[in-house]
Amino acid sequence: MKRNEALAVLAALVVAASAAAQVNFSNYVALGDSLTAGYASGGLAKFYQEHSYPAILARQFGLATFQQPLVADPGIAPVLKLQALDPSPVLVPSGQTPGQPINATYQGIYNNLGIPGAKTGDLLTKTGDISKLASGNIDPSTIMYDIVLRFPKIPQTNIDGTALNQAIAKRPTFVTVWIGNNDVLRAALTAVPIDGVTMTPVSVFQQQYHTLLATLHSQLPSAKIVVANIPSVTAIPFVTTLKPYVFTPQGQKLYLQADTGPLTDADYVTLQAASLLAQGYGTPGKPPLPDGGIVNGQFVPGVVLRGSEAAAINARIRELNGIIAQEAAAIGAPVLDINAIFNDIVAHGYMLGGVKLTAAFLTGGSSPTTACTPSAWATRWWRTSS
Repeated sequence: MKRNEALAVLAALVVAASAAAQVNFSNYVALGDSLTAGYASGGLAKFYQEHSYPAILARQFGLATFQQPLVADPGIAPVLKLQALDPSPVLVPSGQTPGQPINATYQGIYNNLGIPGAKTGDLLTKTGDISKLASGNIDPSTIMYDIVLRFPKIPQTNIDGTALNQAIAKRPTFVTVWIGNNDVLRAALTAVPIDGVTMTPVSVFQQQYHTLLATLHSQLPSAKIVVANIPSVTAIPFVTTLKPYVFTPQGQKLYLQADTGPLTDADYVTLQAASLLAQGYGTPGKPPLPDGGIVNGQFVPGVVLRGSEAAAINARIRELNGIIAQEAAAIGAPVLDINAIFNDIVAHGYMLGGVKLTAAFLTGGSSPTTACTPSAWATRWWRTSS
């Protein structure tokens, strides 16, 4: 789904870039997160990287070379593959042993500096060290930085090898910046919006995003910069696929129960609840679905996103997108409105190459009307429990 979104907006990004007058595309650098890196199906792998939006743009620009931190199949981590559709989609790793970086010995700086999992502030502060992988020191918390950034210090300098510093050292003529998604995404994935825990505070984001764009502009005064904003993370299939209710075999509508009480039509149940629903959670006689939050001083993820929580996340996205627009205007950078594009995809789909892309989660099985739905899971539970 993530790769489809990136492909769906590619045409718009090409138009936004090409429309800029007198733009020199000869040296293109992309800054961002997983959406920029070509991370898909749970891993970083060569096939998806070669179809990342920066790589496609580079081909559109006619560039002879566009260096990316390519990873051999099956990727890091091994990308997921579809094993079965019935009774619900089953995804498994496509290999047992992770792939290895292909061009880690490249002596220059990569053109694609998209780092899966990165937040805005990470582009300013975090570095990587590819030698850790070579020595067998695999640190899950830093592995993507180690693969993409590689240099604790930029070679032949004493400058920290952050994404921002590497982008500047590359002396690009054209830069795309698509960052900020992970500053709010965790709030949706954990179903708990908490300022400073799952969402970056507005004041912090403002300072970080200002530093990012202002530094790029001051250090690369001749480069053309195009930025993209943050799509709605509450409209992704992870949040919207499951309903807050089930139907009994008699056709009665039964609202699921959560720790804080029954759900309503305004609430969401994330896909993380799939295994719990299969066990009957949220139905009479079974444990309630976890709301998540701060429990005994510890953060606990949930699977229920209340309507008010979704509204808080959407409000934060509007605030951050307002900052993106403001800071981009300050340096004369056009903004690609990914948020509006994605909302249109959610509402109407997107035709690309004769194929209609949508934001719907994969469904299938022997019964297309019931497979992969909470109603189907509840029906199975009711039958086995009665």
